[in-house]
Amino acid sequence: MLSATVEPRIQVTLTSRTQGIVADIEIGESIEPQQPLFTLANMNELVIRPGVSERDIRHLEVGMTVPVRLDSMPDKEIEGTIRRIFPAADQSSRLLRIEVLLPEQSFEQGVRPGFLARLPLIVDPRPDALAVPAAAVGESGDQRYI
Repeated sequence: MLSATVEPRIQVTLTSRTQGIVADIEIGESIEPQQPLFTLANMNELVIRPGVSERDIRHLEVGMTVPVRLDSMPDKEIEGTIRRIFPAADQSSRLLRIEVLLPEQSFEQGVRPGFLARLPLIVDPRPDALAVPAAAVGESGDQRYI
C-alpha cells in the first residue's frame, strides 16, 4: 500500500515588464517553499564566458570581435564581441574569464543556452614561424632539428 500527503495545488499567473523566456521550470512541476519560481532569460543577450590563459589575455581587449563556433552548428561561425574581461584568474584553473556577447539574432538562428562554444582565437600571430610540438624538436650539440 502506498501513502501520500494531500497538498493544495495553486495556479498563479505572473506578468513581467521585460521580455524573455521562462527557464528552469516545466508546466506541472512543483517547487519548495522559498525556492525561486523560475529564471526569466533574455534571449537577445546570449553570452559565453570561456577561460583564457594568462599568457594570451594580454592580446584581447573589450570591444574586440572574436570568432565563435558551436558544436551544434559545426558549419557556421558566429562573430561575438568581448564585452568584459574579468580582473582576476580562477583559483583552481588559473584561467581568466572573458565575456563574449553573441549577436542579438543568435537565438532565432538556433543558438540555445548551454550549447558548447569554442573560440578559435589566434592571439599571437607569427606568420613566418613554424609551429611544432616541443616533443618533436631534437638537439644535437648546438643544432636543433625536427
